[in-house]
Amino acid sequence: MRNTQLDTKKKIVTGRVAYYQRNSKNILENCPEVDCSNKYAGGGIISNVTDLLIFANAILNSYRLEYAKTIVGKETIRKFISEQVAVDGKNTSAGLGWFLVDGTEIKSIEGNVANSPFFYHTGAAVGASSVLLIKPSSSPSTSSESSGVCVAILCNLQNVSVLSLGRDIGDLFYNSM
Repeated sequence: MRNTQLDTKKKIVTGRVAYYQRNSKNILENCPEVDCSNKYAGGGIISNVTDLLIFANAILNSYRLEYAKTIVGKETIRKFISEQVAVDGKNTSAGLGWFLVDGTEIKSIEGNVANSPFFYHTGAAVGASSVLLIKPSSSPSTSSESSGVCVAILCNLQNVSVLSLGRDIGDLFYNSM
């Protein structure tokens, strides 16, 4: 992950995009400059799709495999994606930083029910929208290779939902495995 770093406006970052928003008349305009140095853990990290896919595949390996060379232990990842109980005692679809979807009631782009669970994390910042989606294979892992699909989408436009697109892309690849 050579292109992931803490965001600071002072540093010149090769390939850094410009960030955009739509105004009240739906006209595209530049976003105001934002200093993210006070919130590195909550949106102050910049990356690219390649690095995000490296990270997602490491998470997928940690989720699927039982060996010591994973980025995080399997049980730790499973805790991150386990449903949390709300104050009122009801289960939520949220884990610790990840949202969980069982996949049984979601229509894919082809109109079919996906019927496979996945977990994802979305991001939104001034001028940016993103999703990182991980869809583990439903078949048991029998080798040192994990299987599943990882999707990363970065968009330099504020308030754009890219989750449905990420899910549909994930379904297309998942169904061709």
